[in-house]
Amino acid sequence: MIFLKDGYFPFGYAFDCDKPNSTSVNDRIKLPFVTGIESGDGILCIRDKNIEANATFKNSKIMDLTPTLLYLLGLPIPKDMDGRVPEEIFKKYYLQKNPIRYEEPTEKTREKKQVYSEEDIKKIKERLDKLGYI
Repeated sequence: MIFLKDGYFPFGYAFDCDKPNSTSVNDRIKLPFVTGIESGDGILCIRDKNIEANATFKNSKIMDLTPTLLYLLGLPIPKDMDGRVPEEIFKKYYLQKNPIRYEEPTEKTREKKQVYSEEDIKKIKERLDKLGYI
């Protein structure tokens, strides 16, 4: 069930995870919707033969998406990446056969990282908390 505040409208159609093409498209060009719904629980549909049937993500956050996708692609996860792979959704045999691999960040990755001051980090966390992400 989706509850929207006044002035917000759903755009696109509900996903049907049983269909091979699970995309959503807004075909109502004249619909005066407002984007930017930033709080509340999100929805993630994932389907794979290696995922437990009726699996649920426990205590997952949006930052878990990237490590999970890297894992499903068979790629190592940088040790300094935020988020986790929700092991509880995978079949045990798959986890045993494909252990989650982590790697040290490369120099190239480190060069691109921006260094934030403690004050900057505090402000960012406060803003994310107000948006409901933390």
